[in-house]
Amino acid sequence: ALLSRVAVVCCLADAVSCCFLADLGQAPEGQWLEVYGRLEPLTDPKLAKSPPPGPEASVSACNERYRIVVEAAEPVAPPEMPYIFEFRDREPFAW
Repeated sequence: ALLSRVAVVCCLADAVSCCFLADLGQAPEGQWLEVYGRLEPLTDPKLAKSPPPGPEASVSACNERYRIVVEAAEPVAPPEMPYIFEFRDREPFAW
């Protein structure tokens, strides 16, 4: 499955759908999930082919270096603000 969030840098016109390949099996389309796991290097970058962008973003980009090894996942309600505006490389991670 591909997990994605829409990231906004300046305004919605430059929104990017960012995604990771995850070993979830078939997740219901459009279902929000809270996912816990770890990153693992991808052996074949072609597996992380970026899907066509959705209605919220004009560009789609999938991480071609890592995938998420899911340790737990549970359905959650959509957040009040579905977009992310920052990225952090240290805890607490923003994704």
